[in-house]
Amino acid sequence: MPVPRIVIVGSGFAGYGVARRLERRLRPAAAEILMVSPFGYSLYQPLLPEVAAGLLDPRSIAGPLHRLLRRTRLVPGKATAVDPGSGPSSSPRSTAGPRRSSTTGSCCARAASRAASTSPA
Repeated sequence: MPVPRIVIVGSGFAGYGVARRLERRLRPAAAEILMVSPFGYSLYQPLLPEVAAGLLDPRSIAGPLHRLLRRTRLVPGKATAVDPGSGPSSSPRSTAGPRRSSTTGSCCARAASRAASTSPA
């Protein structure tokens, strides 16, 4: 029986928190955890003003995901689609290569959404 695959879209506060909780609660053989993110680090944005003012080193607010998440496999790229009809799936597009498709076994977690930009009419 194949191991279910859980895909987490985004590495922000929600995505990182979901991955960390899954790593703690699930046995290693229970599921494969994937995180689709264009960046390999988690940025603590509330401290950006302190970095801009020169009070903090920029490295102090960015944590490398491969060190913070031991069992989560990082997939560099952006999720371009999720097809609920054929089971949860995502199609990460690598910034350096062609499109790839990754299908999950039973779960797909949408970590965060990007705010729509508005322009004056």
